[in-house]
Amino acid sequence: MIAGVRLATATTALLALACAPPAGAAPKPRAPTIVVFSLTSTVADLAIMPDGTAAVCRVWYLDKDGTPHHVRSTGTADAHAARIVGLRPQTSYEYWASCGYSESTRGTFTTLPAPGPVPPLPQIVGIALTPGSAPKTFVATATFVAPGAVPTACWWEWSSKEGESYVPDHDIDCTGAGTTLSFRPIQSWLRFVMRNAAGQVTSTPVQLPK
Repeated sequence: MIAGVRLATATTALLALACAPPAGAAPKPRAPTIVVFSLTSTVADLAIMPDGTAAVCRVWYLDKDGTPHHVRSTGTADAHAARIVGLRPQTSYEYWASCGYSESTRGTFTTLPAPGPVPPLPQIVGIALTPGSAPKTFVATATFVAPGAVPTACWWEWSSKEGESYVPDHDIDCTGAGTTLSFRPIQSWLRFVMRNAAGQVTSTPVQLPK
């Protein structure tokens, strides 16, 4: 029900951005448009008007350390919604959307001041690997303890060799007590990462079967 309300609110925000083409004009591919319609100290809700062809858009954001992260949007061909969690209070972020081969213009938003103490860093209990339903696939299950019901950002990362840099996948909202990932191994190492609103990060790596 909450997701439906968010999408309905996102659609309302997007209607204000839509412009009808002149009568008789040939339709032109449009760049995606993105707006922030709800903002707290740690969470940003965004509405995206895709280019009309992309089933999934990526919403990118950068904070002051310049590290890019992205979340995936959900919705229809004409209206998407996305949520970014685990943001730092009273911090400015640059953001934009990419849908297929099109990219929106970039904007900025600033999170609100924290209403109280920032939640502590979540604790990762461990990662379990089990065979997937398809040949040569696996399911990784990360178990963690997040403080209360505070939205916490988390993501999976990949690396070809222990000790080398990891390439992050999209952010997800880890507010519960665990999350799963189904995949076909193309790298040697998998790492699960969590970030709280203070920008603190914790992670646990696991070597993948050959």
